[in-house]
Formats: sequence, C-alpha cells, structure tokens
Amino acid sequence: MSHRLFRNSFALFILQIVNYLAPLLVLPYLSRTLSVEEFGVVAITLAAIQLSQIITDYGFTYYAPYKISTNRENSGVISELISRIFSAKIVLVLLVIGAALVFLSMSSDFNSYLVYFLFASLAVVAQAYQPIWFFQGIEKMKKVTIYTTTAKMSYVVLVYLFINREGDGAYVILAWSAAQALGTYIAIREMRKEGCRLQWRIKGVITVLLQAQGFFWARLSASMYSSSNSLIVGWLFGPTQSAYYNVSEQIFKVCIFAPVPINQAIYPYMAREKNWRVFFGVLFGVSICMLLGSTFVYVFASDIIRILFGEQYAAATDVVRILMIAVVLNYFSANLGYPLFAALGRANLANGPIILCAILYLIYIGWLYLTGRGDSSWIAWGVVGVEIVMFISNILLALMLVLQNKRKAGSYHE
Repeated sequence: MSHRLFRNSFALFILQIVNYLAPLLVLPYLSRTLSVEEFGVVAITLAAIQLSQIITDYGFTYYAPYKISTNRENSGVISELISRIFSAKIVLVLLVIGAALVFLSMSSDFNSYLVYFLFASLAVVAQAYQPIWFFQGIEKMKKVTIYTTTAKMSYVVLVYLFINREGDGAYVILAWSAAQALGTYIAIREMRKEGCRLQWRIKGVITVLLQAQGFFWARLSASMYSSSNSLIVGWLFGPTQSAYYNVSEQIFKVCIFAPVPINQAIYPYMAREKNWRVFFGVLFGVSICMLLGSTFVYVFASDIIRILFGEQYAAATDVVRILMIAVVLNYFSANLGYPLFAALGRANLANGPIILCAILYLIYIGWLYLTGRGDSSWIAWGVVGVEIVMFISNILLALMLVLQNKRKAGSYHE
C-alpha cells in the first residue's frame, strides 16, 4: 500500500517541478515585457480565474476522491458520480460567467477589460472540466501529471511566441485559456480510457450539490485568504500594489506547494489504510524540509526578487519575508485537515476551521477597508494570522474527536 502512496507522490512531485518551472519561465519575462500596471491587471485576471475555478469545483476535489476511493470496485457508482458532477458543472460555470459579467458591467472601465473577460471565460470552462478528483480517487496521479504538464508547458511556449510588447496583456489570458483547453481534452480522454461512462443528466445534480456543499463552503472560504489576495490587494490598494503582492505570492506558492503532491496522495491513502506510522513520519520529515526552505527564502528574499522579477519589484521584499512565516504553519494545517480527519472517518469536520478562518479574515479585510490603512504587507500579516488560527483549530478539533472515539469505544466494551 505504501508503494502506491510513493508512486502517486512521485508523479505529483514531477508535476510540482513543472508548476515551479512554468511561473519561473513566464513571470520574469512578463514583468519585464509588460508595464507594472498591466502586469497587475494580468495578475488580477488570473486570480479571478483561480477564484472562479474554486466555485466551479464546488468542493468536488475533496468530496469526490473520498467517494471514489471507497467505491473503487464499483464502476457503476463511479460513472454515476462523474455524470452528476459534470452535469452540475454546467450550472456552476454559467453562474460564474454571468456573475462576472454583471460585476464587470458595473465598472467604468467595462470596455477596457471586456477582452480580458472573454478570454478568461474560456479558461473558466476549460478548468471546470479537468477531473483531478477522479484520478486522485483511483490513485493514478500520473495521469494528472501528464495533462497538467502538457497544459503548463504549452502556456509557456505560447507566451514566448506571442507576448512581445506592452499592450499584449490580454493575450496572456488567451494563452492560458488555450493551454487549459488542451489539458482538459487530454484529461477527459484519459478518464474514458479507465472505463468511465459520462452521461449528461439533470437527475441527481441537486443531490450531488447538496452532498458536496460543506466542502464547497470550506473551499470557497479558503480562497478568501489564499487565491483571492491579489484581487483584494488590487481592490484596496490598486494595481501596482497588486503586482508587488503577486510576485511575493508566487514565491510563497512555490514554498507551500512543495508538499502538495504528498498531501494529495496521502488523503485517499489515509481514508483507506489509516496508517498512522506513515502519516506522522511524513508529517515530521516534510516539516523539517519546509522550515529549512522557508528560512533560506527569508534570508535571501531581496536577492531572489531582484533576480527573478527585476529591480522594480524590490519593494515586495518585506511581503515575501512575512509570508515565509506562514509556510510551515500552512503545511501543518493542510495535513492536520482532510488527511487526518478522513482517517478518523470524519473528513467533513475539516471544513469547520476553514470557514472560521475565512470569517475572521473577512472581518480583518473589512477593517482595512473602513480605516483605509495599510498596503500589501498588511494582507500578508493577515495570511499569517489565518494560518495560526487554522493550526490551533485543527489540533483542538482532532483531539476532541479522538477523545470522543475513545469514550465511545469504552462504552461499547462495557
């Protein structure tokens, strides 16, 4: 069983290398090709696409792997689940695009950003139908590596071929959309090879939406203090500050995404195997690596920014250093969330701390808005605060669940 965990982790590590490589190849090039303000608009649009993906995913990334992993021998159940999820996504995609259009139409710069919106809509549709949750559930993450790597490297090639001067910002979004469409085509083709049948249907859509809604609210809540920060900084402090935060966030993501392959592989593994020795061994070993890596970035933050993005982004140094404080906390929070609670038989309990943190973070953002204080560094401190609350909440909730299970076991034996 642990060999399967290793194979999936290894496949996802390869994917993470590509995830690191693509931004490192593209962002320094874009930061020097586009103006700072235009780069900020591109960053805000990509952040909006990422937020839209969280809505169209509707928590299926956490709901479906558990269902598929525990029904792996029943192809009928899996095909029915896939059909319901894909059909539900039609509604979700239309809601997202419609809401975005209404929001954009209220802006005085509607015509200026209309092209960005149209190109971004293509990405929203494409990314909505990439079934990472299916391959995660059957524990064949190699296929995710294949289609995601193809999409990311296609994006890099398209950027270098067609983005050559200021004013090409909208075409960055088109390049991203085209690459994601290619990835979706490969993913669905690979899913069909696994013997899954897809039937578009209305029946069961409401049921699957209701069953996954707890995971959706948790995922949406998490986006408030993760994926949405470039949007929030742009809203509070303008495109320039958003550009500074975005380059800082890219470095932060490189750090926090490093253990994601292990997290994604260990979630269905712990749901099935409940191997605590493997779980805590991985937790301790990776946390040491995360601490060493974040310390290195903290010390050399100024040099890293200048090398990757240019002298004009030196003002982002303090933001990078603040975010490094949150790196190790983020890793503990991720592993003491869904993988831990799935092994305890209550994966849905991991949603509570996430929603709590989102509420606290929104209160903090509201306070910044009402007082008119701060810059992008204040958002970074907000992320640190959220990770502290998440870490403490997960530990307390897990301890309560363990004690509750022990009391039930004691009552049963009596």
